[in-house]
Amino acid sequence: DPTRELLDFLEYRSRGIDVGRITDDLVTKTTQCFASGDHEEIIQMSSLELHCVTRRLASLSADDPKTSLCGIDSRLVECISEMKGIHVTGQSVEKFSFSALRALSLDLSAFKNLTLLKLESISQSQLTGMEYIVHQLLTLAVQKCIQTLSDILVHYPIAPQDTMTPPHVDVSSALPWARLRFADFKNNNLKTIDPSIRLLTALTKLDLSCNQISGIENLSELSHLETVDLSYNCIKSLQGASHQLAHMKGLRLSHNQISCLDGLERLSSLNIVDLSFNGIAS
Repeated sequence: DPTRELLDFLEYRSRGIDVGRITDDLVTKTTQCFASGDHEEIIQMSSLELHCVTRRLASLSADDPKTSLCGIDSRLVECISEMKGIHVTGQSVEKFSFSALRALSLDLSAFKNLTLLKLESISQSQLTGMEYIVHQLLTLAVQKCIQTLSDILVHYPIAPQDTMTPPHVDVSSALPWARLRFADFKNNNLKTIDPSIRLLTALTKLDLSCNQISGIENLSELSHLETVDLSYNCIKSLQGASHQLAHMKGLRLSHNQISCLDGLERLSSLNIVDLSFNGIAS
């Protein structure tokens, strides 16, 4: 919509935000990083920077496809497609309120070689294009972003525009995270380990510390899972833990509300167990 684009342009200018300059600076920073030979370095960017990238790439795709890219635009597309790891934060920006930052759209579909994604203080409603990268990520870290695991884990196959998205979360038809090895969901507002965790079929290490989780569930199907951190939660009982954590080698449950060890007796694979700062009777 040209009118919407013009209004957005004028609003950004009034706030002193130059989309072109921000993306140019990001390209320069990334190019210098790649020039040093370190293509594995995690690129730090704010949600505003990623939004500016989103806008600029969208404007390029709207141009005549027969027109070849040149200069900074070509380098932007190249840099984005080559990034292996990014850390996106919703850090404060002068002249932007918190609610305005949370309204920025963030498209990840252009990150064709991304294997590590870290999100901090981002609303899941801002994210688009996750369905394009679910299959390739090895590491996912999400902090201060979500209320439920399904908020970030449930994405559906790319479908024609007239296809309806399921009105309710449907894990059975969602895309599996087939390569994801490490998932870090600490410091969110999680109260349960919901069924969407089963989509992490290759997971070996899971961090759910510093949440409000009260029970251990939905982990029994994760046959590759070896280490779980559930410290600083609200777990009171370990009943059923032997079924949920059968393959576990490392289990951290410090700073919970556990009063007895019933449920751990059959976990013969455990090498490391941390139950410190609970109410377990000696």
